Amino acid sequence: MPDDSIEDIMWWVLYYKRMYGLTNKTQDYSMLDKLSYDDYQEIYEMIKRVPYGNIYYDVDIMTEYRLSNMLGLVMLYTNYTSNRAYEYYIKDYDKASEIYELLNIAFNKYYTYQAEKKLNYALYLDVMIDLLSTSAFKYYSENNYYDGTSKIDVTNIPLPDYICNTTDTIKINEYFKKAILFTDESKLFIRSIYKGSVNYLHALHKYCPEDKEIRYRMLNVIVNKFQPMYKKGELNDR
Repeated sequence: MPDDSIEDIMWWVLYYKRMYGLTNKTQDYSMLDKLSYDDYQEIYEMIKRVPYGNIYYDVDIMTEYRLSNMLGLVMLYTNYTSNRAYEYYIKDYDKASEIYELLNIAFNKYYTYQAEKKLNYALYLDVMIDLLSTSAFKYYSENNYYDGTSKIDVTNIPLPDYICNTTDTIKINEYFKKAILFTDESKLFIRSIYKGSVNYLHALHKYCPEDKEIRYRMLNVIVNKFQPMYKKGELNDR
C-alpha cells in the first residue's frame, strides 16, 4: 500500500469497534482497560492520519464511513468510562486541542459523504463538547474531585478564572447552540449531551460571569423544551 494510505485504519476500526464498545448497540467498555499506554499512542497516531490520508481501494464505501471511523477513534481515545482510558487521556490532555482541530478538518472534508448524517453530526457535537471541556476535567482530576470512576456533580465545584477565560470555554457555547438547533430541527434528543455534558454548562453558568445570559437562555431551552423529549425519541448516540 502507498505510504499515505489509511485503509489499514478503516479496517482496524471496523474490526475493533464492537470489541471496544464503539457501536450504538454495544456499551461494554471493559476491553479498554486491557489497552496499554503504547496502544493509546497508536490510536492517537491513527487520529492524526485520517483527515489527510488517501484511500485507494473501495473508495466510495471507505469514504462513506471515514468520518464515523474518525469519530470512533476519538471517542476511544477520550473515553472517560474506563478508568485506565481516562488516566491515559488526562496524562496527555494537552493533545485535546490538536484532536479538536483534526476532527474539525475531517468533519469539514467528509461529512457530506456520510450515509448516517444525523448520527454523525450528533456524535460530532458530543465529542467536540467533550474535547472543549478537557481542561476543566483536568482541573477536577488534579484537585481530587474526579478519579475517572466515581460520578461527580460538577455544578457544586467552583471553577477557577483561568478555566472560565479559556478559548475552549468560549467555543463550547457555540457547540451547545448547535446541539439545541439540531434537536429543534430534527426532533431527536442527544442523550449524552443532555444527560451529561449539560451539567458542565450549568457549572459554567454558575461560576463563570462571562456569557452568563447566553448560558441561562440555553439551559432554559434544554430544561423546559427538550427534556420531555427524552422518553419520546432520543438519539442514542453511543
